[in-house]
Amino acid sequence: MAQNKPTGHQCLNLRDGKTSHLLLVGHNKDFVNPVVTAVTELNADGISFNVAQTILLPGNRRVALRLVCVDTRAGGGGPVLTDGLLGITLVSGNPPVLTPVPDVPVDYIDDPGGP
Repeated sequence: MAQNKPTGHQCLNLRDGKTSHLLLVGHNKDFVNPVVTAVTELNADGISFNVAQTILLPGNRRVALRLVCVDTRAGGGGPVLTDGLLGITLVSGNPPVLTPVPDVPVDYIDDPGGP
């Protein structure tokens, strides 16, 4: 019998100044004092995300990020983007070391009424 095996997918609000959330999951090793120093859209100039909050979740294998979109494209926007690829710079450990994060595929929405 086939089983339902749901998978997660990241969806971020691309409206300038709006908040979204992103979950990073570590495999085979715990996060120690994680700090995300940059979140950047790799396929579109002028789009990045400020990290408003980093939360290390119980078990030390998941990090929740609250992100705020920064859209500096000319004219307050540009072509409508429906998906993208994020580059994330993460420092973790004691002493802190750069921790590689694979590029993260995301879907975008443009929700002016979002938080």
